[in-house]
Amino acid sequence: MDHNWDASCINCGNLTWLAVGQIVDATVDRMCQFGVHVNFGDDVEGIIHITEIDDRKLSHPSELLAKGVQIPVKVLHIDQVNRKIGLSYRRVE
Repeated sequence: MDHNWDASCINCGNLTWLAVGQIVDATVDRMCQFGVHVNFGDDVEGIIHITEIDDRKLSHPSELLAKGVQIPVKVLHIDQVNRKIGLSYRRVE
């Protein structure tokens, strides 16, 4: 299945491969002070804010995650217009 921004439903316009509330695997691509960028493939990436990584306060995402590691994430919101995906690692059940 294509994991790109063009894989949209012709009727509703939503992505065919990703939905809010869904839990999917993504690869940690890079880390910064405010969070983690993860990659779904086909140049589609999402962001996990540092407050969505763990229940405890972290100084930096590298305290818990590492680049190149595949992790489960929960989709919090999808902004197709601006091509942004908000994710959570701590809310994965």
